[in-house]
This record gives sequence, structure tokens and C-alpha cells, in this order.
Amino acid sequence: MGVPADSRRRIRSPPDSSRRTLSSARAVLRSGHTPRVTAFSAALARAAELDIDPYSLRTACEFHDLGAIAVPRAVLFKKGPLTREELLQVQQHPIVGRRILQAAPSRP
Repeated sequence: MGVPADSRRRIRSPPDSSRRTLSSARAVLRSGHTPRVTAFSAALARAAELDIDPYSLRTACEFHDLGAIAVPRAVLFKKGPLTREELLQVQQHPIVGRRILQAAPSRP
């Protein structure tokens, strides 16, 4: 007994713009940025004598730049100063990340 054909979701390849965005996000993750943020956050938590679960801290650090997938690659990796418009795009990434996480299903 299978799933009725009319209730199946068709999985399609993402459009080129989405592929480029995901590629940019992967590049950020490979850059070593997240491990540096994790180490810095752990040091700050220790210095402030905060009682934070290390797993929760690491998870938060891993997701902290999730919204960067909405920033164009050219802006994300631009050498030199950003224009005002580019800076506004970068500043929106925490809001985008929050929206993504809010839309994600919760773990039990």
C-alpha cells in the first residue's frame, strides 16, 4: 500500500539562485568562522561565569549565521568596504535566520 499519488510532494532541484546561495553558506561554514565564534562565545560565557550547557552553546553558534544564506555571494565575500545598501543586506541576516528557525519543525 503506497501513498496516494495526489498527496505526494514532488521534489525538484532548487533554482540556480538557491544553489548559489547554498554554495555561499557552505563557504562561510568552511571558512572557520563558526569554530572561532564557538570558542569566543565559550570564553565569554566562562569569563561572565554563566551556567550554559556546552551543547546548547555550540548549537546556537552553529546556527548564528544561518540567515547569511539570504545575502548575495558578491556581498558576503566582497573585498573592501560595503556600500550602505550592502551593509543593510548583511544586517538583515539575523532576522532571516530567526525566520528560518521559527518555520522549522521543533524537535521533541
